[in-house]
Amino acid sequence: MEQAASAAETGTSLKEVALRGSAMELAGYAAGQALRLAGNLVLSRLLFPEAFGLSALVSVFLVGLQLLSDVGLEPCVVQSERGDERRFLDTIWTLQVARGALLALMALLLAWPAAALYGEPQLLALMAVSGLTALIGGFESTSLLSLRRHVRLGPLMALEVAARVVGLAVMVAWAWWSPSVWALVAGGVVDALARLAGSHVLNTGPRNRLDWDPTAARSVLQFGKWIFASSAVFFFGRQGDRLLLGHYLGMRVLGVYSIGLFLSVALVKTTWVSWRLLISATSLREADAS
Repeated sequence: MEQAASAAETGTSLKEVALRGSAMELAGYAAGQALRLAGNLVLSRLLFPEAFGLSALVSVFLVGLQLLSDVGLEPCVVQSERGDERRFLDTIWTLQVARGALLALMALLLAWPAAALYGEPQLLALMAVSGLTALIGGFESTSLLSLRRHVRLGPLMALEVAARVVGLAVMVAWAWWSPSVWALVAGGVVDALARLAGSHVLNTGPRNRLDWDPTAARSVLQFGKWIFASSAVFFFGRQGDRLLLGHYLGMRVLGVYSIGLFLSVALVKTTWVSWRLLISATSLREADAS
């Protein structure tokens, strides 16, 4: 494995590589959660609950589309012996672009039924525009997948945090200037654009291009069928409450519920991440000492 060769070259063990990677990912996750928490506290003062309800409902539909079309492109690159081959990566990128375009189209097609079902005409435009985030994400460079494959998570975490900061800044500025749900949508689109640009800046190898390797495509799709099943169960188990609340109780209640749910979950996750970071730091000190 590439990770083993890289560790051997630098004189570090696989255990140290794994520990440092875990610590870096946990730190990036903690920073992202802190930004989301701060952003929600500020935005809750600038926007009305209905805006959060509409945004939460749009997010549920988009997350559902993402999960129900998940074929495991990232884990496939991480675990495949061909994960560093250009043609394999270009095939992955082609699948990623096609999936992003399909998701954007599905969001557009679902916009009218969703607006009619929930009695919210705004959903028509909100879902159509929010669907662009999937299209934008489809064009991200596979360099992000390669960074994760080689457990080089520093640049990846820095990009995610930077994109979150840019998106959050747009949300707050828009909400202050013109309080509406469009502040949340605009921030999401800008976040996706920042991540797209950063993925290509981080790419030190050849640029991705459209290509098709039937063998690689078959391995991806075969690998992804199990991920699809688990993702479907996860989606309906974790997101179904928002679909029902929005339909029966309206956007205002859904907005208040979404804010409260995020704050409670953020507290639990922050505690868990802090504990895991402490364990990782202790393990790293023990590894360095030995």
